Amino acid sequence: MEEFTCCGYKNYTDFEGSPFFNEQGMDVYPQTCCNQTTVGVCNTIEAERSNVDGCLQRLLQLIEENAVIIAAVILGIAALEIAAMVVSMVLYKQIGNKA
Repeated sequence: MEEFTCCGYKNYTDFEGSPFFNEQGMDVYPQTCCNQTTVGVCNTIEAERSNVDGCLQRLLQLIEENAVIIAAVILGIAALEIAAMVVSMVLYKQIGNKA
């Protein structure tokens, strides 16, 4: 949450009823749920005012921004796998011919 500067899955309400919420006392949220200008405890009013995005949206945004790189890595791995299968089939054929 700190790296993405996000709060919960959708928003701050995801923490209601969680162990963090219950241990810290009701009406207390993680600091990432409030803007950095918020001084003191992040409560419901501050979290609602801050309107920080949920982590799902930030994660999807990160994937969309890096889609080309992710696709290139996947294609590279697939090419290596196919090359390894071709080499293994060639070796298998050579062993079969000698027997």
